[in-house]
Formats: sequence, C-alpha cells, structure tokens
Amino acid sequence: MHSFSAIYYDGKTSRSKICEVFLSTEKLTISYTESNEFSHFTESIDWDISLINQNDINISSSKALLSYGSFPKQLLEVSAADYENVYLPFYKNHPNTKTNYSSFVGKKGMEKLVIMGAAVVAIIAGLYFFVVPFVAENIATSVISPSLEKEVGDNFYESFIEYAEVDTNKTEIINRFYKTLQFKTEYNIRLTVLKSNIPNAFALPGGNIVVHDSIIRMMNHSEELAALLSHEVSHVHHRHAIKGLFKNLAGYFLISLVSGDVNGVLGVVMSNANSLKELQNSRSLEQDADLTGLELLQKSNIDPQGMILLFEKLGSVSKDSANSMLSFLSTHPLSTERIDYIKTTIKQKRQYNHQKNTNRELIWNELRGY
Repeated sequence: MHSFSAIYYDGKTSRSKICEVFLSTEKLTISYTESNEFSHFTESIDWDISLINQNDINISSSKALLSYGSFPKQLLEVSAADYENVYLPFYKNHPNTKTNYSSFVGKKGMEKLVIMGAAVVAIIAGLYFFVVPFVAENIATSVISPSLEKEVGDNFYESFIEYAEVDTNKTEIINRFYKTLQFKTEYNIRLTVLKSNIPNAFALPGGNIVVHDSIIRMMNHSEELAALLSHEVSHVHHRHAIKGLFKNLAGYFLISLVSGDVNGVLGVVMSNANSLKELQNSRSLEQDADLTGLELLQKSNIDPQGMILLFEKLGSVSKDSANSMLSFLSTHPLSTERIDYIKTTIKQKRQYNHQKNTNRELIWNELRGY
C-alpha cells in the first residue's frame, strides 16, 4: 500500500486535519478521523489525479503543497521526503505530474517567484488601502439610510452596554446638558454615561454617544464637555462610524477572498494591516470632527477654547497614568500638530461670540457635583 501522513485543509475553515493519504492509479484518497462528545467517525475524500493543479505546488526545504478544486481550494501539505520518495515515484508516468519537483524552484525560479509574489502583494495592498475604502465608503453613504444606520448602531449599543455599568443619573443630566447646546443635526443624539476609570468617549452609528464618567471628572469647565460632545456629534454627522464599519468589512472580505481563509496566516497580516489603516484613517477623521465641532460651537456661541483646554489636558497626562489613556488615544490620536491647527482655526475665524448660558452652567454644576 502506497501511503503517507500529511496535513489537510478543506478550504472551508482554517482548521487543519492530520490525515493519511492513500495512492491509487486514478485517485488520491485522504482519510482523517473526526470526534466530538457524541460520535467518533472517519471521513474520506477522493481527489482525481488529473484535477490536482500541480502548477500551484509550493516547495520549501521541508514540504510540498498540493492544491485541488476551485475556490476555495483544498490543500494537502506533504513532507518533501514523502512527496519525492512516495508520491512522485507512484505517479511519475501520469501526464499531470511534475517528475522533478525541485526543478520548479531553482535559483532563478525563486527570484521570479519572489518578484511575482511582491507584485501580487503590491496589487492587493493597493486595493486594500485605496480602492476598497473608497468604494466601501460610497456604498455606506449611498445605500445605508439614516434609519438603517440607527438600527445597526442600536444593535451595537445594546451589545456594548450589556456588560457595562450605566450611570443612570449622570446619563439623564448629560442629556439635559446636551439640549442646551442646540447642535443642529439630522440624527437624534442619545448620550449614555458609563462608570469607568478609563477616560473615553466615542460615537456609534446612528446617534448613540457613549461617555465614560472619568473623562467628565477630568474637566473643570462646561466648555470642555461642550467641546467633547461637539466633536462626537460631528462623527455622527459625518457618518464616520458606519463608513469605518464598511471599510473594515470590505477589507476583511478582500483578504478572505484572496486567501480562501485556508490556514489563518493572512489573518495575522490582516489584523496588523487593519491597525495601521485605522490609525491612518482616524487622524483624518478626527480632524474632520474637530473642525466641524468648532463650527457647532461657533453657531451655539460657546467658547471654543474649551476644545483646546480639553485636548491639552488629555495630552499632558503623566506617564504614570498613560496606560489608562490608551483607550482614548487609540481612537483620538493627540498631537501638538492637532492642537496647533485647532488654535490656528480659531484665530483665523475670529467670529466666536461666546457667552455663558445660565441654565447650562447650572446643569454642569449638577453633573460635576453628583
């Protein structure tokens, strides 16, 4: 019996299966055992020898990779020794078999493969970083209605606060505070205050804004809270969350389509690529939210210096407490350049006719003193 052990990927999941491979004249049979708490059984899969795409064989110093079928392809990882000593001798007369696998990757062949691989990676990277985000963003804004966006956001919100501790009293007060700001947006803004020692605030699709009580405790003036809310409302206004969601989903889809999700290796690459892309995007989106937030403050006659005070305070957090700021900094990257362009914008406009609102100050004092 001509057989050897190998590792099998079915192309449907990233989980590998240790299997036994049996060779016969017209087919290759893959046999592996599956078990769970209810049953224990053996599964067998037949590969037609004529349909094994041996042009896709990748050779390293220790293994060979056979592929089979259409997308998503099945893969069989075979040791180089078994491939050379068992597989090749058995099928050496078959017209679809490469009789000398090592010739497939010589020095020049490897150079060509590296160049081809780099070109493919460059194309995929171009699609991932430039084409996919543009197309996804346009789909998000043209296909997803505000009402559907709200429904998506509400589902995220319910899942998010399921294990969080909501401060119901401060939530009621901050919503009263928000009404005094009179920011004009087509979305119904719903504010929720969570009890947390990590200073953070973020906007979800469709109008939900979450504020951690610790970031409120850092503030000394009502204008700082107004600035924070103007910034988050601007994210809602520009639909940044739903656009970001579509960009991420489109990116994952592209990588899954290319890789077939065979062995999960590209999932690690994808994770790191997503972190880089989100950071790049967030810097641009944060600037949009800052500038729109300044416009909202201007229209509501609120002192825009509150935004500078808030960001300077967040940016000057000591190294001892830096870890507690990671959550906020990951979504709101702070820099001296960012604070500088806010100052420059305020100076250039020179149209801020700010004044205190007695009712707003009373509510602010209630929120701070609660």
